[in-house]
Amino acid sequence: MGFFANLCAGLLAMSLALCLVFAQESYPTYSEMDLPKTSFSCWDKVNGAYYADIETDCQMYHVCHRDKNGKTKSTRFLCGNGTVFDQRHLVCQDYRKVKRCQDSTKYYNNVVTLLERLEAKLRSGETEKKILEVENFEFERLN
Repeated sequence: MGFFANLCAGLLAMSLALCLVFAQESYPTYSEMDLPKTSFSCWDKVNGAYYADIETDCQMYHVCHRDKNGKTKSTRFLCGNGTVFDQRHLVCQDYRKVKRCQDSTKYYNNVVTLLERLEAKLRSGETEKKILEVENFEFERLN
């Protein structure tokens, strides 16, 4: 009986170890001192908007803008270890709460659509300017 008890205990321990290995999803751990280079481009992105970088499994994100010389530029930021950039909500969140980083590009246009609608409402007078305190709201596509 001792052999079977040992065999069962061994199989149980091995099963638990495998479950732990497969249950834990890994997350990226880049360093602020050595930000990764990726192919992300701010071409045709909205000035001042935030964009997840899928090549870093969304741990890095970009803010696209123009520098003082009018040149298109991307400023890169890292989310803390254990978190990734959630493109739908535009915040860093626990990596287990962010579904499919690769789908982030689907939400890039959500920013554009939101800004375009807001601009249209402001121009048409549908939205009270007092609430938003905006007089000349415009967004610009970078190229």
